[in-house]
Amino acid sequence: MPFTVRLVKPSGFNSLVEFYQKESSERLPAPSPRAIGQAIEKYQIFLLETDDGRIAATAGIFDVTPPNSRNFVGELAGTRVTRLVGSTQPIRIQSVFVVLRVVGFAAANFENMDGQSVDSLIAIIRRGNATGASNLQSCGFLPLPRRPRWLEYDEISWNGKITSDKWDYYYASPETVRLCAELFFTHRMHD
Repeated sequence: MPFTVRLVKPSGFNSLVEFYQKESSERLPAPSPRAIGQAIEKYQIFLLETDDGRIAATAGIFDVTPPNSRNFVGELAGTRVTRLVGSTQPIRIQSVFVVLRVVGFAAANFENMDGQSVDSLIAIIRRGNATGASNLQSCGFLPLPRRPRWLEYDEISWNGKITSDKWDYYYASPETVRLCAELFFTHRMHD
């Protein structure tokens, strides 16, 4: 089945909110409509759709910037892959979405670096999710030894409570961007 990967347009807001609500579970809650809207507005949410317009997969970067920070922190979140996609080779669709988000973010923000601030990307996965950890590490993400305290708000907004003991935390380094750019061109994602 042919698929198209593209950024979500503002006109797709309602259908994306419905998709996330339909695909949510206690283990994988839906992002808030506000977070979805912000990600669309910043061109930071992708979807994979079928030729007939059905959403088959999504992934975004959601703003988790600490209060009063000069630095942007984005969380690679909202990834959902339905059975419509199945298995992809030679690279998993989850890894494709990691690469697209990292490369897109780096390309859009490279001129904003002023030497005194560091924008960054993090990823949070359920503890014990070996496949998710493998996807992130194969794209160059590094384990973050502990959750920064300011992420409590993000956990409360997604889960309704503090749940740090159920998640593993990863961060992107400059090497992550280099590796993702290499994967982007090696797997011809620019086509």
